[in-house]
Amino acid sequence: MKDILMISPTSYEIEAASDIDYKKVVIGIGPVFSAIKLTQILEHYLPNLIILFGVCGAYPDSGLGIGDVVIASKEIFVDIARCFKDKEEPISVLTEEDVVFNLLEEMNWLFKDKMLDFPIVNFATVCCSTMYEDRAYRIKNKWNTSVENMEGASIAKVCRLYNIPLLEIRSVSNIVCDPINLWRIDEAIKSLSLSLKKIIKIL
Repeated sequence: MKDILMISPTSYEIEAASDIDYKKVVIGIGPVFSAIKLTQILEHYLPNLIILFGVCGAYPDSGLGIGDVVIASKEIFVDIARCFKDKEEPISVLTEEDVVFNLLEEMNWLFKDKMLDFPIVNFATVCCSTMYEDRAYRIKNKWNTSVENMEGASIAKVCRLYNIPLLEIRSVSNIVCDPINLWRIDEAIKSLSLSLKKIIKIL
């Protein structure tokens, strides 16, 4: 496994892989910008594996803390819906296949017989960061998700279209709903950097 593309939403998150000698690209924040950027790349270059990495927020009572590094089992679009104050109402024309991506099933060949010291959990992809508890618990409980981010499911959709496996690795920078002054992005990126080096060694 040598032809690996490493992608990350921002210029500061991508620094977590500064010592890793693979092609790296900043893809932008959010589901739209990131998907467009990756699609532009894949029209000219098809790697064997894509690694999406960055920071994430952990849902309350997920058991995760600042600096914990997690690997995505599933990526789920949780708010492509009609959003009410107390619920997100699914759009009937969308199927489960449209919103749920089973990354671990597609990556079992990579992890077989290899020890990984990281929690493997479900990720929620949101269109806007969750900043109030009702929504946080509603997403966590409905979808059995542990963390949220703004790019993963979109990237998973693009990878599915191009038939390229996706490995997503993120480090917790904050507990969802915490005010921004409590976010610890530098600490999360430092932890992510150490973890990426461990994971790259098994590929």
